[in-house]
Parts: sequence; C-alpha cells; structure tokens
Amino acid sequence: MSWWVWLIIIVVALIFFGKKLKPSKKRAVGKKRTPSNNKAESLSGSKSAKDIASEITTIAHFRALEKKIERAEEKRTEDFADNARGERASERADIIAQTLQDAWDIANNKTFRCQFLPDLDLETPLETVKRAYKVFPVAEYEEKFREFGNNKNDWQELGADDEPEDKDEEVKFIIKFRTIVENEELSSDEISKKINALVSRNTGQACEYFDIESDIVPAEQWRIDYSKK
Repeated sequence: MSWWVWLIIIVVALIFFGKKLKPSKKRAVGKKRTPSNNKAESLSGSKSAKDIASEITTIAHFRALEKKIERAEEKRTEDFADNARGERASERADIIAQTLQDAWDIANNKTFRCQFLPDLDLETPLETVKRAYKVFPVAEYEEKFREFGNNKNDWQELGADDEPEDKDEEVKFIIKFRTIVENEELSSDEISKKINALVSRNTGQACEYFDIESDIVPAEQWRIDYSKK
C-alpha cells in the first residue's frame, strides 16, 4: 500500500477521534434566559390587569380597587425601604402595585351607569318627563333603553367619577304642567285656570314657553301652539 493511502487513513482517523473527544456544547456564556410572559401574573397573584378590570362591574367594585391600590402602594414603599425583606419581596410588591394601577386605568374608561336625558318641552308626555334624569346601573341599560323609546340620543353614559345631571326647576315646571293637561277628570275650563295660575306662580320657568307680556292668556297660547303641531 502506497504512502499517500496511509496518510489519508491517518488523517481520517484523527478527524473521527477528534470529534468523539470534543466536549458537548453548552449554552453560550452571557446568553440571557427569556423571562416568562407570566412572571408578572405569578408575582401579582395570578391575575393580569385585564382580568382584574373585567371583574370591576360596579362603582363599589371600582372604589374597592382604589383602596387596594392604596394598600399596595404603601406596601411597595415599605418593602423598598426595608432591605431585610429581600429583592424578590420588593419586586413582588412593585408588580402588584403596578398591575392594580393598570387595572384601574382600564376600569376608569368603563361605563358604570346610564342617565336618561331626553329633550323636554310642554308636549313631552308626563310619563317621559317623570323618567327624565333617572340613573340606572349599566346592567339595566338594555332593558330601560327599549322601555323608554329606543333612542340612544336620550342617554348619557357615566363613568365611575362622572356625576349625573340634576333635575332643574324647568323640568319640575313641565311635570306640573303635564300633570294638569293630562288629568282627564278636569274640564277644559278647569285646565285653563290651572295653567294660568301655574304660569303666574312660575314666571321664571314659564317665560321659556309663554309670552308673559302677551294679552293672550297662557292657556290660550298653549292651545294655539298645540293646534299648529
């Protein structure tokens, strides 16, 4: 056998045994382990901010969440100041506080109540006027929406910190007026007398609907305007 054949055999053998003796590859030094996506959830009590916010369905729930945030912020401050509690305790307190705050941000955009605010005038039925300005939990909205006329423009959505509008004196005047004109037990003359008396006692509100200075009495003004509609 020629010398170059032996040379090839020796080279192949060296390559083969060199691979066998090579240590197995380990994870590259300096390569960081990717944090788990569930780390924040596990440290904050297994619930994400979205999960917590989904459970906030009433203003009472929202206020309770605010109290939790206050307590979480206090604990975060305490753990940060107390090195003896360890880094993990401080990290956990920080994540819990932040998760609750994120939940608050989501819940703060929710609608918790709806207020019925229809356009009102002297021809609005008494039943509708009496319902005006009432506030309902959002869970009752669909039912009341259908019951009150199916008009989305008649409703105002209210967040946790939104205050509903108050019923003013003008609305009270309309209620008194409609109570008179819808009373089937009153004669036409009795209705006229009561309308005129009502206007004379409430000129501040009545001037929105009647010409107080006119020679035509308010009851007659109303009948003329009503006949035109």
